[in-house]
Amino acid sequence: MNCELKILFFGVNNVDLVCRTIEDFGYNIVSGYVHTLEKIGGLLYRGNWDILIAVYQGTDIDLKKVAEKMSQLEIELPWILVCDDVGKDEILKFLDIGCSDVIRKDEIGRLGFVVYRLLAEAEENRKNKIIQERLLSEKRKFELTFGSIGDGIIRTDSDGKVVMMNNGAETITGWPADLAINKPLFEVFKIVDKNTGKPLDDLFNLAMNEGETTGLKKDTILILRNNEEKYVSACISPIRASGDIVGMVIVFRDITRIRQAEESLERYRLLSENANDIIIFSNTDGGIIEINSAALRAYGYTREEILNKSVFELVEPGNRTPVRIQPYNSDIAGIYYEATARRKDGSNFIVEVGLQSAKIGQNKVLLSIQRDITERKQTQKELEEARERAETANLAKSEFLANMSHEIRTPLNGMLGMIDLTLLTDLTEDQRDNLFTAKSCATSLLNLINDILDFSKVEAGELGLENIGFNLKDLIEQVIKPHGIEAEKKGLIFGYQLDSQMPQSVNGDPNRLKQVLNNLLGNAIKFTDVGEINLSATIKDSRKGFVELEFQISDTGVGIAPEDMERIFGTFSQADNSITRRFGGSGLGLAISKQLVKMMGGSIRAESEKGKGSTFYFTVKLVVGELGTANVRHDMEVPTKTDQPLRVLLAEDDEVNQIVTARMLREAGHIVEIANNGMEALHVISKEDIDVVLMDIQMPGMDGLEAVRRIRTGEKGTGKRLPIIAFTAYALQGDREKYLAAGMDDYIPKPVQINDLLKTLERTVEEFGTRDWSGTPVGDGYCFEYENAGYENLLTEHRMNMEKTISNMVASMAFLEDAFDKGDLLLIERHAHGIKKMSETLGTGTIKNIMFKLELAARREDLNAVAEQFSSITEEFNKFRSQYSDTYY
Repeated sequence: MNCELKILFFGVNNVDLVCRTIEDFGYNIVSGYVHTLEKIGGLLYRGNWDILIAVYQGTDIDLKKVAEKMSQLEIELPWILVCDDVGKDEILKFLDIGCSDVIRKDEIGRLGFVVYRLLAEAEENRKNKIIQERLLSEKRKFELTFGSIGDGIIRTDSDGKVVMMNNGAETITGWPADLAINKPLFEVFKIVDKNTGKPLDDLFNLAMNEGETTGLKKDTILILRNNEEKYVSACISPIRASGDIVGMVIVFRDITRIRQAEESLERYRLLSENANDIIIFSNTDGGIIEINSAALRAYGYTREEILNKSVFELVEPGNRTPVRIQPYNSDIAGIYYEATARRKDGSNFIVEVGLQSAKIGQNKVLLSIQRDITERKQTQKELEEARERAETANLAKSEFLANMSHEIRTPLNGMLGMIDLTLLTDLTEDQRDNLFTAKSCATSLLNLINDILDFSKVEAGELGLENIGFNLKDLIEQVIKPHGIEAEKKGLIFGYQLDSQMPQSVNGDPNRLKQVLNNLLGNAIKFTDVGEINLSATIKDSRKGFVELEFQISDTGVGIAPEDMERIFGTFSQADNSITRRFGGSGLGLAISKQLVKMMGGSIRAESEKGKGSTFYFTVKLVVGELGTANVRHDMEVPTKTDQPLRVLLAEDDEVNQIVTARMLREAGHIVEIANNGMEALHVISKEDIDVVLMDIQMPGMDGLEAVRRIRTGEKGTGKRLPIIAFTAYALQGDREKYLAAGMDDYIPKPVQINDLLKTLERTVEEFGTRDWSGTPVGDGYCFEYENAGYENLLTEHRMNMEKTISNMVASMAFLEDAFDKGDLLLIERHAHGIKKMSETLGTGTIKNIMFKLELAARREDLNAVAEQFSSITEEFNKFRSQYSDTYY
């Protein structure tokens, strides 16, 4: 045969006889040797041996251990024991422990035949094992496939009983296979008609009768083991063997989700058809594939006409936003935009579009939902135009308030200051009464201005509250005292009653509370000629840390008619016009009081009867706290001369205010220097030792802000700071913060009471002290200690800036004249506004006022008023240029 035979010998080394015997049988031997059990395992694995032969002589090896070792190694290798004489029992023992055959040395001749037989048996076993493994693998594949099929599969025998079912069948029917086996098919697979609810014919008998594959109709319901219901589709086929039917196989599928999706799709189709919004489905090329009735109505096409069009044909060429935003064939997740759509008749309408990509089967589609927003856009446009008009009007109102406040406060400061100064002199009783009357009138005017400014803050939502500690009873008594005197002058009885449990110390805004009380008491006295005025304050609610007070102010005055009660808390309104003519007033007090009370956590209401008087109630919530010192305004006290006089620089361009303020300061013992504008102020500071500056904001030439900027720039790196107080008629919301941010140290609005002025000076100087300020640089390259040449250089620079501004104003005047000739009100308003701003820089109040009136007249489209204001512009402008030349040349 000359076949190669790989033999592993175990035991003794003398195996020549064994090898010759096997070689004589036609084998070419490749041999290996192992002498110990420890090495046999490794050598068996490495050698790929065909047979193991153990040569046994006497008791030199333990063959049982060899057998056990080979059994542990799980190597199916035939092995032969060649040994000395051995009995039959011992042979059986060796065979029992795994030996393939035992050959005594005296029968060594048959060794070749034994080897041949064992190798043949091993080969046969190997082939059988391969076949068995293949069969087992196929069985496993079938079971895995059968069990993994999502559809249900049930097999029956010829009697219609279940003999097999897969996992899918178990899942769908709810029947475990071990319980379903041997049960009738109609019990495990129980089906009914959805529409009638009646059981369908027995599937097994149906298939037996038909003799071929049979399917179920569409609306078939499977009753599960737990009596739940599912839609199924199924077919049943006979199984034949030798031409005979030996059973049935039924394959079925749960289509509940599909049927639910179909039902949902039908509902969505109905919704789409009945929707008011336009719904369009298109492919990735923009071709329309489906559209609802609303779209047909909106665009004016028939379904046949529109399905042949592209979605781009429905949108104006300049408004194909989806193409701009994202390629039409890419995934789109929630794009929203507006576009102009075009109807069949060529007319346009505005649509709001939502785009969303989706898939129908394997096809990508784009869903477009559109809504006609033409009316809404028109409404928005009208609202936007109304908002712009309101903003323009509000800006004009704000500018008017700023201008009115500034222009009125400046002369008011002179009036009140002169009255206060005169009241400090020796006067007759009549003179003193006259002055008090004049002061009362001026104060009323100031209160009117403050009311209007407060109301503008309320409208802008900028009215704020302080939160400081104050003595509540002291505040009420301070309010009562002047009103009691006023009531007594009118012959009225004035009474008040305070809750004995009312806390003495509270936290809140004392000045705003005082403002509300003053307003209500002032109204009560003003509108009452005969009778009495009463004020009461009671605790309405008291909790830990908080107290809610209710104030009641009643009078026996003119009263309010029921139909007018809703109007009294409105803006610029009183009960009727006759009251305004008789008693005066702005009609803002109650509107402001209502807002203040609301901000203090309370409410306000009124009860009244025409001709019998009124009662006003309001509540406020305050925090009970430790007693603090609140900045509550007091009546004027006579100032005393200071024993530490200050050198005060008053930078002010108004002559009356210069006189009044300087006299106030000198009456208190201070030394006053006066500058007419910012540049003169810098010059004075460079020559004199100044302790504090009162700086007006709006002055001709260099204004107060520029002067402060130069002073603060020059102070950098010196460690010095000159105290500067903004002294201005600008008193709108935010003015104080603006000027402090610009470098001022404090702020006094005009008009000012003498005591307020002196206290502000005292507070500011206490903070900064009095020092020698000479030698401090002004900034921009200038120093306080410059010579006349330096001052002339600064003056030259200032003159150049003034000339540039005047040059710009001349150009603007030319544009204004051109706009007037054309009757262009928009340009007239714009150029008047610009010239007004330049006139503020130049300090020419007359031109500024004319331009302000011209701007308002143009905004109101009042052509007569525009012509009236325009007639005086040229004369005033030429007069200013002449005055400028006289001043600087």
